Amino acid sequence: MLIGQHLLSVAATGAGDPAILFLGKKTTYRELVQDIARLSYLLQHEVGHGPRMGLMTTPHPAVAKTIFAVSNVQGINVPLDPKCTDEELGDWIRRAGVTHLAITSDLATRTRDLFNQERLFLPVIEIDRKRGGEYDSSFTPQVGFEPRAIDPVMILRTSGGTREPMLVELTHDELQFGATSLRSRYHARKSDRYLTLLPWSTPYSLFHGVLMPLMTGGTLVIDEGRDNKELLEFLRDNIITRVIATSKICRRLLLILKSEQARLPQCVRSITVGMGTLSPQLRKAFGLMEIPILTVYGQVENGWTIAMEDSEEMATSLDNPPLEPKYRGLPGLQYKVLDQAGDAIEGREERMGHLAVSGPTVFHKYYGPPAKKEELEQFTRDVKRGTWLYTGDLARLDGADEELSLSYLGRQVDAHMREGNYTFADPADSVIKKIPGVEDGAAFFMQNAVGKIILACAVVRRPKATVSDQDVIKACRSSLDEEHVPKVVFFTDALPHDAAGGVNRYRLKRQYNGTLTG
Repeated sequence: MLIGQHLLSVAATGAGDPAILFLGKKTTYRELVQDIARLSYLLQHEVGHGPRMGLMTTPHPAVAKTIFAVSNVQGINVPLDPKCTDEELGDWIRRAGVTHLAITSDLATRTRDLFNQERLFLPVIEIDRKRGGEYDSSFTPQVGFEPRAIDPVMILRTSGGTREPMLVELTHDELQFGATSLRSRYHARKSDRYLTLLPWSTPYSLFHGVLMPLMTGGTLVIDEGRDNKELLEFLRDNIITRVIATSKICRRLLLILKSEQARLPQCVRSITVGMGTLSPQLRKAFGLMEIPILTVYGQVENGWTIAMEDSEEMATSLDNPPLEPKYRGLPGLQYKVLDQAGDAIEGREERMGHLAVSGPTVFHKYYGPPAKKEELEQFTRDVKRGTWLYTGDLARLDGADEELSLSYLGRQVDAHMREGNYTFADPADSVIKKIPGVEDGAAFFMQNAVGKIILACAVVRRPKATVSDQDVIKACRSSLDEEHVPKVVFFTDALPHDAAGGVNRYRLKRQYNGTLTG
């Protein structure tokens, strides 16, 4: 189904319900679909069919309207993060083949600087100033230009956890199902009001904080940049029921609550955490406040969400929340784990291996310049085999069908199989970071010059610190099992990170592989 058609069906059952709240102004579903129709006509008239619309914006109702309007004129949306460097944005825009740039007017100066620096020449549309009031409030595409459910409608960028960031092409069907399938784990109600505290260019935020609310009949409340006491007042005054966050944002929330000697407003039904997990201590702290934490595990290649914790299950375990997330599958998806030989491990009992998923959310293909066509097709074949997405992750499954639970163990590239068991590199990270004089650090597996796998670590020292490799190894040996103690230490100026903020061990491995002789 087209995402615009789905939105029309939602509006038909609640035309007067609030779809968007922004700066005290309410936009109903009736008004939303009318505004989208007018904007669709305007784009058809001023831009034409099939634009690749870069979205470099701050959160605004016009952004949500533009996403649907672009899809109505056979266009493709390309969300861009304005916080990226000019070089990163320039590369992103060129690789995605962006033909037009939609911005909010507060980023006009940022856009001019980007164009000057990267020598870009694209038509710019300040979408928060476009009205299209002269056009019909019910859009009908021109004959021969009707969008189809299998047409691409969105190009998203991966975090770059296992290779350089890739561009992923998603169709109407994949986008629509990726958003609406979340309803079951939220146990969503039409009265729910969602607030995402992340940029909308973040795929996790886009699906959970923007598309899902609008495509399930909820209300999207747009962040106004409030902080500290004002943020708590904003949550209360706007009756926010669902907060879309990260572990970093949750830590900030706890600091605000401690500073204000306050509790989260009672209207908040859950906090969703993506792009990482909360520590057991933070999970327990929110449990004491009777706020369920819904941790999400996902990849862009699967319409972002692969599995997530269930809202009702977490609400019943607030007194004793699980120390680690126990994810539940989404309706319509199939899950399997594979052994070292690549064969599926059958049965309902607990089983561990390489995770693969199948369903209507699995991505269409990787996207990029025509000159990279063969390389991109090979990348797609590497991870998409038939209908199955091979995630590159290690997971533990327990049960099957409706009773299936999933535990995420880590990236395959971050682990090493030893005597039939996986050993992960990350336990050393927290120990390394606590060493006096260390700014940052991470362990990773690498090959030496003769192909032997060893555990190493990269360490960033604080200015004037004199931490030695023996200091690092000694600290790890005093706190960890021997298998988690790095055997060699590299000192560096900075660690590579992916778009989600996690350490990119793949890049560390690639940087240091083969540099040791023994």
